[in-house]
Amino acid sequence: MLLPRQNKQLLDYEYGLMGNQGPGVDCCPSVIEMVEPEGGKNDQDIYVELYKSDNYRQRLELIYIRFFEVSCHKDVLNKPCRFMDKKIHQSSKCVQQHTFTYALVKDTPDHRNKNLPTFPGADAGNKTYTLDYISVRSGCSCMVTPNNTRRNQKKHKDKVHKKKHAATKNVPVFPETAIDRSKR
Repeated sequence: MLLPRQNKQLLDYEYGLMGNQGPGVDCCPSVIEMVEPEGGKNDQDIYVELYKSDNYRQRLELIYIRFFEVSCHKDVLNKPCRFMDKKIHQSSKCVQQHTFTYALVKDTPDHRNKNLPTFPGADAGNKTYTLDYISVRSGCSCMVTPNNTRRNQKKHKDKVHKKKHAATKNVPVFPETAIDRSKR
């Protein structure tokens, strides 16, 4: 954890790198990457194979589907967020966010139930493709988890207090028990 003065210096330095323009500096910096995955998870957490074509042999390359993903910078992923107040610094964490986008995927019997259109593959063979969702990285967020230790201690104390009072509430009070016994 940086001292407040060091935080200010880092903030000024990074804002200077941006040409002193823009809305500010991220507490969880991210990087934009272009990726060409062979597959990924759909919205039902099932692995799907993405479209690829080797029909362009004269160029000696495969054609893949490309995505731009916004990933947490490797130095901040799952680490405390920057520029946080020292009281909540340790209960903060930079976490990877995901979203879903359409992709052309290899058709399987599971997809045929969705009534989605199918497209023939450009390669030799009987491959067909269809549209499905695929999970892509979409940003880096600072998540702050409440510090439950004090709250849990208070809940425990309240439970013990309630149990003590509940036991005394259920005891019937009779006139003879209400007599001051100190006079005996």
